[in-house]
Amino acid sequence: MNHSENIDHDAVLRARTLLLGSGGITVPHEADAYRILARVSPATHLPHLARTLLTFSYLKLEKPELRLSY
Repeated sequence: MNHSENIDHDAVLRARTLLLGSGGITVPHEADAYRILARVSPATHLPHLARTLLTFSYLKLEKPELRLSY
């Protein structure tokens, strides 16, 4: 099976568009985008994902148990 068959190209395009957009995005959405992109190019996007998840861990959420779901 080819590696490109396992990639949802639409999801990759949406993630790149979200990150490159001029509007602000929430940290959970940023983490989701980097999770998708890390599957395509781990060396490039895993450091960004780690930084985003670290930032997310410091955020005060209304429901702290939601942090575990990310």
